[in-house]
Amino acid sequence: MRILSALLRPAAVVCLAAPLLLHTANAQDWTPIQTALGANGTVLTGPVLHFDLVRSDLSITINSQPLDSAEAANGYINFKLLQDGHYFADGALPAEEAQVPALTSALRANPVVHISAIVNHAALEIPKLLWVHFEVRGTSAELASDLAAALATIDNPQRNVSVVALSSSDVPSGYQALFTAARGTITQLNETVYEVVIPRPDEHRYQLGNIPASASLGVGVTFFAQPLLGNNIALNAEFALNHAELQDVIDALTKAGFAVPALHDHFVDDHDRLYFVHGFVVGDANALATALWTSLPPIYKAVH
Repeated sequence: MRILSALLRPAAVVCLAAPLLLHTANAQDWTPIQTALGANGTVLTGPVLHFDLVRSDLSITINSQPLDSAEAANGYINFKLLQDGHYFADGALPAEEAQVPALTSALRANPVVHISAIVNHAALEIPKLLWVHFEVRGTSAELASDLAAALATIDNPQRNVSVVALSSSDVPSGYQALFTAARGTITQLNETVYEVVIPRPDEHRYQLGNIPASASLGVGVTFFAQPLLGNNIALNAEFALNHAELQDVIDALTKAGFAVPALHDHFVDDHDRLYFVHGFVVGDANALATALWTSLPPIYKAVH
């Protein structure tokens, strides 16, 4: 598989809301981080160096349905430059249950790493997976080396991931209803699974400690969609919500048939506080498109 990066190719994404991908030119030198992790990643607005993670070593089924690992065993790591060579990093690392102790020990080998959550992202998956969320501040060499050691405990899922920027017109016609309403950034992972990121238009209201929140750092709606037989699709969605939006979204997802396997934090010092809700479902693409957009709180609908 190719590893594509905005550092190495022209940006080809069509962004109908706030754009996340940058053009080729960028003054920030990410080479030490990329070298340590053995992957290029993608440069997003911020600038943020984003690594999609895919557990390609696993064969995943959910409720007996085989699914691509890019759909059911994905994660990410982000790096954002602060100042004087120091960076903020956050991520969600997908681990088998038996791997969690080694993964958390590797993360905590650096005592400034904060583990913010250990949660499910899916439901009824085999093998059972847990996602370890973290955030940390440090120098690029220190962070990249420490995180590379942690990723090695879960088979280096940052490597050999292809990421291709798309527009909604690139999506097969049977699934257009899901993507034409997205008004966000669309990419395809490993030529099989579509990843969509929709920013909060009020993201400026939120801070991650002293860092402005952004969709590039995971503050938005992110969903992964894998086309299946017929017009069916597997949909794995995550919503960044404030307290006033939380229960309405959970109720709407549940009513639409989504499993809601997790409600948790991503960050340790966010204000106003953000909650992250996961929803997972398999079904007809058009029906799920309606259900997903109905579930969005008004702040997200403002960008459609």
